[in-house]
Amino acid sequence: MKNCILSAFCVFTLNTNAQFLIKENPFPNTVVTQGNYLYMSQTEVSNLQYREFLNYLKNNKQLNEVNLNYPDTTVWDLKFTQFKPLQLYYFTHPAYNNYPVVGVTQEQAMVYCKWIKEQLIKHLKKKKNNSILKFTVRLPTENEWRYAALGGLPTSALFPWPGDSIKITTGAKRDIGKWQANVKSTYGVIAGLDYSTITTPVFSYWPNGYKLFNMAGNVSEWTATPGKALGGDFDHTASFAQINHPGLDLDNTKAACNVGFRYVIEIEEIEHNVPIIQKLNAKKIEKQMVKVDTNLYASKFETSNEWFNTFINQTGLLQNASNDSAWLLNTPYTYRLMYSKYEGTANFPVVNISYKAAIEYCKWLSTFYNSQAKRKFKKVEFTLPSAQEWAKAATAGKPEAFPWHGNFMRNSRGVYLANYFPEKPIGNTYLDSSQARLQDNLEFTGPVNSYFDNKIGLYNCAGNVAEMLINANECMGGSWNSTINFLKIYVPSSTQSTYGALVPNVTIYNGANTELGFRVFMHVLEQ
Repeated sequence: MKNCILSAFCVFTLNTNAQFLIKENPFPNTVVTQGNYLYMSQTEVSNLQYREFLNYLKNNKQLNEVNLNYPDTTVWDLKFTQFKPLQLYYFTHPAYNNYPVVGVTQEQAMVYCKWIKEQLIKHLKKKKNNSILKFTVRLPTENEWRYAALGGLPTSALFPWPGDSIKITTGAKRDIGKWQANVKSTYGVIAGLDYSTITTPVFSYWPNGYKLFNMAGNVSEWTATPGKALGGDFDHTASFAQINHPGLDLDNTKAACNVGFRYVIEIEEIEHNVPIIQKLNAKKIEKQMVKVDTNLYASKFETSNEWFNTFINQTGLLQNASNDSAWLLNTPYTYRLMYSKYEGTANFPVVNISYKAAIEYCKWLSTFYNSQAKRKFKKVEFTLPSAQEWAKAATAGKPEAFPWHGNFMRNSRGVYLANYFPEKPIGNTYLDSSQARLQDNLEFTGPVNSYFDNKIGLYNCAGNVAEMLINANECMGGSWNSTINFLKIYVPSSTQSTYGALVPNVTIYNGANTELGFRVFMHVLEQ
């Protein structure tokens, strides 16, 4: 039998700044989106793929497992007495090889996922340059399934395609009026106007933006939620195929002729090296700095993982290292545990460090620079900035709400100017908070040189990570998780004596977290 278990994957991402994770597609027959950590089967699992699973069990003398995981073919007879032959032929006849497997319980689907993982482990062991150390195969969560169904469309989309019609209404004349999914006709007793009375092959109709097939209709699909199946099917009308429909609530130990499944592969850990600057010198430090005032300079960028890891490597002060486990407060995906120590995030801002660690970094950088024989300045001191220094640098000396000197968050082309948490548009509904943050194309942090620099060349003075100030527990600039008001650099004073005056918009933080980083400022003490 042809090996088909690796033949239907499609990659999609819930987090576009997961781009750092992998450099090439780790699985065969996938649609490549560079650097994703979450993959989804391109189609529903087919009869042929599921039979391969059972044949494997049979060939390895696991006959009891074969019996436990064999589909319940009587689901056809119970539902459609006029289609009794389906009970005999649907799962086993070659004519239905590429039709979705049905009659499988949620528990059986999870057993299949475990088997797929075993086969993929064998596959990856044969690859010479495989860097994946840990991954899991499972049913998708409801949020994952719905996000995948959107295929890149706005979260307000009804179906996995543009528009609110189950039929094609625009495009090639030959396609106008064709159904875009296998669902039950509103007027028919069973599926009618799409010319299918039961399921259709798993590659039927048109794929969505992520090249996933049948994310609406054909069969409802098991999710990780007990008893929950999403996506609609041939036995329900088009309303059930809407992305935000609550789906079917079923007994997860019972099978049905209109329920199948697809799975996701989550990469959890890959082989990596801690990024450090191999040949640090005064010139490299000087290139990072831009002039703010006579003897005051600021780093172009927030301090990155690479620079901070260099500090840890040279000083051995491991107590100051980033605590990546804090990311699990924001996301269930364990790949984030590599955030500070993976070469792919070398250029991302360091977070989850204490105020004391930032101060120690400044002391180390001062000592290191002043010890270099070849340097531009005789003596300097690197510090965290005061609120006034930071605000002046962020606005290039012109007190304004934002570094780009305007009260808008996108440029004339509609491109976001900062990494933040956009407020919910009127009439729109987010699946969860991460979907809202993704409106600016980043769920969490982005590279320190993201977006556009200000008038003096500083990047990310609004958003990405809030930046520590010299006063402990104070920060400015807002983060990837901040709404617009926290990104403002200057705000009107609230005191009566200075009413109407603009003052730095200082925020209080409480300890290290995933939203807080820092930027160094350099005071030239001796030219």
